[in-house]
Amino acid sequence: MNTRWNLRPTPDPEVVESLAQSLGIDALSASVFVIRGLKDFEAVKAFCTPLDQPRPDPRLMADMDRATERVLKAIAEQETVMIYGDYDVDGTTAVALMYQFLRPHLSVLHCYIPDRYTEGYGISEQGIRQAAEWGCRLMIALDCGIKSIDKVELANSLGIDCIICDHHQPGALLPAATAVLDPMRPDCAYPYKGLSGCGVGFKLAEALTQALGLDPATLEPLTDLVAVSIGSDIVPMTGENRILAALGLKVLNERPRPGFKALMKSAGGGVYGVDEVVFRIGPRINAAGRMRHGMHAVALLSASTDEEANALAEAVETDNHDRKRADDQTRQEALEQLKGTELRCTSVVFAPHWKKGVIGIVAARLIEQWYRPTVVFTGDGTVLSGSARSVAGFDLYSAIDACSAHLIQFGGHAFAAGMTVAADRLDDFRSAFERVVSERLRPEHLQPTLDIELELPLEALKLSYVGLLRRLAPFGPQNPKPVFCTRNVTVSTHRRLGADQSHLKMGLALPGGGLIDAIYFKRAEKALPYVQSNPVDLAYHVEVNEWQGRQSVQLMVLDLKPSANAADQSSSEALTGRYAQSS
Repeated sequence: MNTRWNLRPTPDPEVVESLAQSLGIDALSASVFVIRGLKDFEAVKAFCTPLDQPRPDPRLMADMDRATERVLKAIAEQETVMIYGDYDVDGTTAVALMYQFLRPHLSVLHCYIPDRYTEGYGISEQGIRQAAEWGCRLMIALDCGIKSIDKVELANSLGIDCIICDHHQPGALLPAATAVLDPMRPDCAYPYKGLSGCGVGFKLAEALTQALGLDPATLEPLTDLVAVSIGSDIVPMTGENRILAALGLKVLNERPRPGFKALMKSAGGGVYGVDEVVFRIGPRINAAGRMRHGMHAVALLSASTDEEANALAEAVETDNHDRKRADDQTRQEALEQLKGTELRCTSVVFAPHWKKGVIGIVAARLIEQWYRPTVVFTGDGTVLSGSARSVAGFDLYSAIDACSAHLIQFGGHAFAAGMTVAADRLDDFRSAFERVVSERLRPEHLQPTLDIELELPLEALKLSYVGLLRRLAPFGPQNPKPVFCTRNVTVSTHRRLGADQSHLKMGLALPGGGLIDAIYFKRAEKALPYVQSNPVDLAYHVEVNEWQGRQSVQLMVLDLKPSANAADQSSSEALTGRYAQSS
């Protein structure tokens, strides 16, 4: 696919120069801050020191007083309590967090994760009836429940009070729960709206810490769970989330709980940032719910000893390998189905034996090869389950809504959705979806895009510059890792890496002599014809490679193209000139 590069406008030179002088840095470095809206010393200082920034008072959240009062009553009367959560990373980390916080205060405390296949997402009737069987008087639902009107009514009828801790968009009516904690409520005055489900649970623990007169420092060990939920649930890496993520990553690296220590050991050591959380820890936690049951993840995250955690992590690692195999097999079979559909605007595939737990992953992977709105269905009965993913800029939810006459139910948002369809209506949905998408899809929707902050000369990429960029971390949605580009690069050396030889390592020639390393993952076959006929244009992240105690700059290539014109001048020529002068 031909990726379109969107190079951001060059920032105001006067603002850049003023900031560079106040910070004592070069213009190129200052430009990255200005592009992100950080235009003066105080703004940069506040952004780059998240651990020093205050968090909003949890009592500002609507219903927090009612939630706190109800939990205090449960503690005082030693009621039996159920902690209920979704089966994904956000839900299981939230359950582990609340369990760890409440365990010292309650004699009988149950955890419950619904079965992905038999109960589905959200609060289930089976879960509520299990709470009644256990004699629970209170259920705390995490990362779900904001639309569970009928389920909360059922709980109420069985004498079970509910506290909802959710972060999803509410419907027109709120559940008749004892308390509904959700910063997305239109009547909620809480100033930060982007919390994860685990983050909302953390705010309840924070409020209870105040009410119980506990030392606030007792909450710090729980922030590793919040950080993993923030990274894995793809919530904004802004405001309070940046504060909690920075604190949680510090805990994760310096004193990880036994469960995370075991996962990190099996996933590879080193320092863990958001990328490592997203690509190593998150998939393993999710694998338990996809291949077995989410309670295995909760047990791992709640383990109190290394021995217990290691045994559980070994089982989760097996789940993850099984998930990868199911993912790869499903993707290959789906690609076979898509042969000959090059002219279609959508991809809709189905097989009865595909595992429901991987179809969302497969839908996303299909888009990597066939860049168009995609739905993957599975099910061997009269009702099929589907998972859909969209391309950038196309509103998937509204397109599915236009086809809803052919569906039993659906839900989601602009970029991802889930649905069920009667098996005998699948072809009707497929046809309707193709028609609706073809009417709404624009040519630019079918070309992936890459947002680039600055065009840089390779000689600017020194260790000191990379160190400065790290001050912008943690990275995530709305605070992405900086993407740069360099044009007319000469690839002096190259070789393939990896068991399947799919990675390409390159030595890029520096103008003054020497080389800078670059790695292009999973794209060796695509890149080789270009690097052999130099020069090329590169888009990349900048990282630090550590080997045998030595550090060097390394580019993680995101896209590579043959240079259109070897004499092409940088659109950020003025910045490059100022860099050369300041060097």
